[in-house]
Amino acid sequence: MQSWALTILVGITLCVLLSGCAAVKEELGLLPPPGEEGAATEEEEWGELETEEAAVSYANDVQPIFEANCTRCHGRRRQEKKLNLTSYPTLVSRNVVSPGDAEGSSLYQKITLPGSGRMPLQGDPLSQQDIDKIKKWINAGATDN
Repeated sequence: MQSWALTILVGITLCVLLSGCAAVKEELGLLPPPGEEGAATEEEEWGELETEEAAVSYANDVQPIFEANCTRCHGRRRQEKKLNLTSYPTLVSRNVVSPGDAEGSSLYQKITLPGSGRMPLQGDPLSQQDIDKIKKWINAGATDN
């Protein structure tokens, strides 16, 4: 009977030490209760949480969309309506993005227009996924990240 209890105790100890299982640590009284000083946040317990609202990066997500679909007409050599979409500074200098307000941003309005006025004028419309990325980026503040 004593070896059985020792086996359980060793198993619980290993769980706490090897897995960092916060629930077990809390149950054994090894963690302060949530909200108290020294208590781990959920992010600290589980690492950075994955969410559907993952951040959209201008450099990694938005700029490649512009490069693939917009810079033929709004690039370094050709700048229709004096709009250059090749870099963040040239984009924001034209005030076509209202940070935090995609619906109020002329860039977003142009890519979501129905019919012949929508951008890009040449080629296929942007995919809904690309439109959603741009919208999310603008609504998150349109930062240069």
